[in-house]
Amino acid sequence: MSHYLVFALASLVSVAIPGPDFLLIFQTSLRRGKKAGVLSAFGIASGLVVHGTFATIGLSALLLKSAQAFEVVKWLGALYLVYLSFGLIVDLIKTRGTQKDELGETEQHLIESVSKKRYVLRGFLTNVLNIKAALFYVAILPQFAVGSQSIQLQLAIFSVIQVVMAFIWFSTLALAVNKLGVFLRRRVVQRWLDGATATLFLGLAGKLISTKHN
Repeated sequence: MSHYLVFALASLVSVAIPGPDFLLIFQTSLRRGKKAGVLSAFGIASGLVVHGTFATIGLSALLLKSAQAFEVVKWLGALYLVYLSFGLIVDLIKTRGTQKDELGETEQHLIESVSKKRYVLRGFLTNVLNIKAALFYVAILPQFAVGSQSIQLQLAIFSVIQVVMAFIWFSTLALAVNKLGVFLRRRVVQRWLDGATATLFLGLAGKLISTKHN
C-alpha cells in the first residue's frame, strides 16, 4: 500500500508542474469563471484516462517505439497549442479598444451561454495530445510497480490515482484563480496575462516540436 501513497505524492508533483494544462486552467478560469475551469479540469482528467488505458494495455509503449506515430502525436499537440495561442491573440485584438476596465456580468457568466462540451473538449485535447503525458505513463509510472505479479492491475490503479490527483489539483487551481480578486480580472491586467499565456503556448509548442524520439 505504501508504494501507492508514494506514487500519489509523485503524481501530485507531476500535475502541479506548470505546463499546457496549468496554463489552460489558469486562463480559462480567469476569463470564463470557475465553472469553466472545473469543466476544463474534467477534460484534462479524461485525457489522462486515455493515457492510463493505453499505458495499462501497452499501447503507449508501442507509440513511443514507433517514430512515425510519435511524430504524428507530437505535431498534433504542437499545432493545437498554436491554435490555442492564436485564439488568445484574436481575443486580444477584439478587446483592444474596449474601455471597460473590469469584466461585466455578461462576460462573467458567459459559460452559461456556451456549450459545456467546449471546455471539456479543450481540456481533453490539451492533455491527450501532450506527448509528455505519454512519456510519464511509460517511463515513470512502471517504476512504482512492486513485484512481477499483477503488473497490469498495479498500472491500472496508478492510472486511477493519477486521474483523481489531476482532477483535484486542477479543480482546486480553477477555484483559486477565480478567487484571486478583482485585480487579475481588470481588463488591462487580463490582456497582459492573455498575451503572456499566448507566448507561453507558442514556446511550449516549439519545445514539443524539438522533442526527439529515442
